[in-house]
Amino acid sequence: MKSKSLFFVLTFLMIFTIGCTTKDNVVLNHPQKNYNLIEKKLGVMKETIFHTPIQMNPYSFVEISGWYDSQTILLLRDENAISYLDLVNLKTSETVEFFQIDEPILSVEANYDYSYFAVQTSTYELTSPLYFINKEGELVYSLSEVGEEFSLFWNPYNHDELIIISFLPDWDYDVYRLNLKEEKLVQLDLEKMYFQWINVDEIAFLEWASFAPSFYAPIFKYNLNTNETEKFLDEVIAFFTFADTILVAVSVDSLEAENSIYQIYQNEDMIGELEIPTLNTYSEQWWIPFHEYDANEHLFYYLKPLYSGDFFSYDAPYELTKYNVETGTEQKVVDVDLQSPLKLSPDGKWMLYGNQYEWLINLTNKTKHFLLE
Repeated sequence: MKSKSLFFVLTFLMIFTIGCTTKDNVVLNHPQKNYNLIEKKLGVMKETIFHTPIQMNPYSFVEISGWYDSQTILLLRDENAISYLDLVNLKTSETVEFFQIDEPILSVEANYDYSYFAVQTSTYELTSPLYFINKEGELVYSLSEVGEEFSLFWNPYNHDELIIISFLPDWDYDVYRLNLKEEKLVQLDLEKMYFQWINVDEIAFLEWASFAPSFYAPIFKYNLNTNETEKFLDEVIAFFTFADTILVAVSVDSLEAENSIYQIYQNEDMIGELEIPTLNTYSEQWWIPFHEYDANEHLFYYLKPLYSGDFFSYDAPYELTKYNVETGTEQKVVDVDLQSPLKLSPDGKWMLYGNQYEWLINLTNKTKHFLLE
């Protein structure tokens, strides 16, 4: 069990938790004999049509919890003190029950291939059990009486595995490594509360100074097999990683700088750099835009403010922007009103957006659809 300071908690409260695009369809003039071939190609490229808004009971609806697959969302509702997770097919409008429990569901977090879903609940005894269910909605593993709240870091390279930060009373916490396939839970001797996977066996963390709190800290790598630690980068404000061995490090030239610098690394080589307008919180919390990453198309999505300024008084739209880490090109997708969470669909064609994921963004034709009726 370890202790942590309130400063470290606040430092990460503003780090939030980033689609795919299709090429423009070009139809050429061909002789008559090629018409069948053209029709087949157009059939393949035909866009999936989703039926929105969805039917739901406004009195029992809690939130949309995320994706189940590329055309199905998880809808959370509460009826008579029972929490239900329903599967809503946006293509057919079919709704089926997926999971239920007689405890309030606080959050649902899928792993990278959507084969497992972590469900955190709360009880009247003020405990917070953590349940893991598979694609069929079956309970495969559970944790109870080990924490009041959890932070989860799924392994992008081994989908059966994750790091769990279990927050305890009095600002204490424990760190665990869980393998669901082997049903193996191991407590780690690491006094950190924020981890990111950089490959199948290594995680990374920020090494904050214990007695001299600062906005800046170096990134260290830790090998889970050898227990060896190695410095990777100096003096960053924040960082996050994705599949494809992508690491994004956030830094600034000064705390008063109008832009934050986002350096993108792959296999420890810097492959790109972005400058994003900074929204200043004038506190110990640093603003990081909501983001997602499409590993198949190598696209980094984020919500970009139109200009730098005060986070709390900023009232302009945000641009949902995609940055291709292979070509170094950046492109606006669509404007949105608020800095709210994003959730990319497994096929990279759609983005859920909003505090309840109540908006659906078509990343192909750049349209927005309100999901709640």
